[in-house]
Amino acid sequence: MKKYWRSLKQLKFKLLSSIISNPTDIRPYARVTVFDEQVDGLLDTGASISCVGNALAERILQMNIPFKKMSSTVRTADGKQQKIVGSLKTLIKFKGIENSIELFIIPSLSQSLYLGIDFWKSLNILPDFSLFSISDTEFKEKNQEAKFCKLDAAQKSSLQDVIKLFPSFAKEGLGKTKLIAHSIDVGNCRPIKQRHYPVSPVIEKMIYEELDRMLNLGVIEESLSPWSSPVVLVRKPGKNRLCLDSRKVNMVTVKDAYPLPFIDGILSRLPKAKFITGLDLKDAFWQISLDAESKEKTAFTVPGRPLYQFTIMAFGLCNAPQTMSSLMDKVIPNELKTEVFVYLDDLLIVSNEFVHHLEVLKLIAKRFRETGLTINVEKRTKRKFLWTSEAQKAFDVLKTKLSTAPVLHSPDFSMNEEGDELPIAFMSKKLNKAQRNYTVTEQECLAASDWSLKLQAFNFKIIHRKDHEIFVDLESPYFESNEYLNLIKEFQENLSSFPDIKITEGRIYRRSNSIHNDALHDEFSWKLWLPREMTNEALWRAHADCLAAHAGMNKTLENLRKYYYWSGMVISVRDFINSCEACKVNKHPNQILRPPMGKMADTDRFLERLYVDFVGPYPRSRRGNIGILVVLDQFSKFPFIKPVKRLNTEVAYQKNWDEELSGIACALRSSIHSATGKEPYYVVFGQHMVTNGKAYSLSRKLKLLDDHSLRLSREDSVQLTSRLTKHRRAKQFNRNEKSYNLRSTVVNFVEGQEVNRRNFKQSSFVKCYNAKLEPVFVKARIRKKIGNSCYELEDLQGNVVGIYHAKDIKQ
Repeated sequence: MKKYWRSLKQLKFKLLSSIISNPTDIRPYARVTVFDEQVDGLLDTGASISCVGNALAERILQMNIPFKKMSSTVRTADGKQQKIVGSLKTLIKFKGIENSIELFIIPSLSQSLYLGIDFWKSLNILPDFSLFSISDTEFKEKNQEAKFCKLDAAQKSSLQDVIKLFPSFAKEGLGKTKLIAHSIDVGNCRPIKQRHYPVSPVIEKMIYEELDRMLNLGVIEESLSPWSSPVVLVRKPGKNRLCLDSRKVNMVTVKDAYPLPFIDGILSRLPKAKFITGLDLKDAFWQISLDAESKEKTAFTVPGRPLYQFTIMAFGLCNAPQTMSSLMDKVIPNELKTEVFVYLDDLLIVSNEFVHHLEVLKLIAKRFRETGLTINVEKRTKRKFLWTSEAQKAFDVLKTKLSTAPVLHSPDFSMNEEGDELPIAFMSKKLNKAQRNYTVTEQECLAASDWSLKLQAFNFKIIHRKDHEIFVDLESPYFESNEYLNLIKEFQENLSSFPDIKITEGRIYRRSNSIHNDALHDEFSWKLWLPREMTNEALWRAHADCLAAHAGMNKTLENLRKYYYWSGMVISVRDFINSCEACKVNKHPNQILRPPMGKMADTDRFLERLYVDFVGPYPRSRRGNIGILVVLDQFSKFPFIKPVKRLNTEVAYQKNWDEELSGIACALRSSIHSATGKEPYYVVFGQHMVTNGKAYSLSRKLKLLDDHSLRLSREDSVQLTSRLTKHRRAKQFNRNEKSYNLRSTVVNFVEGQEVNRRNFKQSSFVKCYNAKLEPVFVKARIRKKIGNSCYELEDLQGNVVGIYHAKDIKQ
């Protein structure tokens, strides 16, 4: 039974040693059996699904293998969208083991078979890259702990025993070394006295709590020093730190010339290690004492407390990093400098073997105990990591950045000189005040002139590399694809029927119709017929390249027509530009985004629906008003107008505009409205408005007040007027709707849909921000619909950004 379970465990962690080697392709392949034939599948650890490419997809169609049709897209590592046409589940046999794998059919992929992570998981396999050039079929056992970087139970126990050897702050308190003491040399400078900074009660309470903690640790003590500096509370996650604002003390302090560690130099000296341990001293600066003469120079004040001074090296002193570096050089012996890397209070221990790694940790623990230093053993965090779609996008970008230049690499001097071409260093120079005013071209010329002098001391060869151009790679393997070769064969069989086609060196050329039969220009009229797989590259170079500057439809099309041809070029250019994210957010739309007019609100009586708005700001009047509050009844169009004082603006001298508001309101109420055909006053009160006594007398003489509706009761008059008003309003709304909707666009966004919202951020001279240089639109997501044409939007992180009208949103 034990033997059986041991064999199962070994089978679970078997290595993928059957990797096919190809001198021209260094990617790993596995030979598997699928559809009763052997296929070399590309092992793609970055793919979450297994895919079928062009050649194998044609084989599936020829064999009439049933598959599930689907229409979807998938993003490849280069960021391009590839179309999925179907999927099927089939048995894949590898090393005598069969398992059912779902394969997605993507005809645009050049490789026949891509084996993703689902293939790896289903067979529980791992790659053995040490056997990269071996094609035998035997399984080989390796040390899985080294592959997974996981420790077994014995190793974990040994590591815990070593951790207990370190002096811990939680058990032994704050350490204090006797190897070195910090000194503040100010020469003959007179004491400097400063007041404390004013703080809020909340911050003051935090300062008091930190002061009490520091007093208990012996970090500070009461003082009678003539020196005085303020302190600043630095808030960090989970704790607060009280830092001395010693800028004026630092100005008169004699600077220490002890060399500080260079972080880039540490990274460049890191070997290829399998075991890495990081150590962090607990409040490292506080573990270094101050000499007696220097304590009084660190005195500080806080509101409501006496004068204090530091007994140890405080945060904020100018020579504190130099003292810390000097201490660590004394703590770490020279024989460990190749395995222990120190940057101030952080230590990194690296080793290739676990046993040796523990021995180095024991030596470090012994040195810490001898020198009186304590570490923060408890400084460990464990939290659940949530993998979101935004995290996946960021991870894809990171993989691209890490796998492409310019990424710095550490050179391996044990290897041959003629190896892979990788950047190992960058050179830079700080520009002076005059040089910072140079144009980009002038700065490039300055760089060429300066660095050419320094590089003349070396013997090397300069190779010129062309910038991005619209031209594609004529040696691309896509010219050898089955589809392109079949097209060549079709033309060759009946070339006389295609006078505008010629085939040269395995490439198809098509004559341009615009200069057909022109003998003078016939030599330049032939355009290269591109394979379908290369059209995306050509489109990108003609539109999205830095020299193309995201040109429009006509310019991009003409740039391509100079050199290339393929079937459906116009549609391809249109679709490519419409899907270009940079054009979506930076270009103004060439169509009206205004949605159609919504349905008319149905109201049957006065004051059922009101419209409220502010008008202004206007110059402040003598009565202090700067705006107008307008309330309009939708049914009767009866207005209410009131001056208001709560608008902010700078105004000229126009002081009496609000004195005529009552007259304006009276005129609006007594005038016939085009939507109702009646006066708003008449619709509400059932009689005409009399504005003054003379008008009333004249109306009686002319018998204008003898309306036939007055013979009816007042209630009947109001009801009749209401029906007429409702009918006229509907007719007026239909006329307005017909005119408004002439150039409107119907939109219907759904919740969760990603859209582009208009960027309303305004320019700011103080912040050196110009809105003209920003994108016109910004990515957002529909949160919910509000009313007929408004939507509440959120950014891609889920934060609400506000309510936007549909005219300011586009897909």
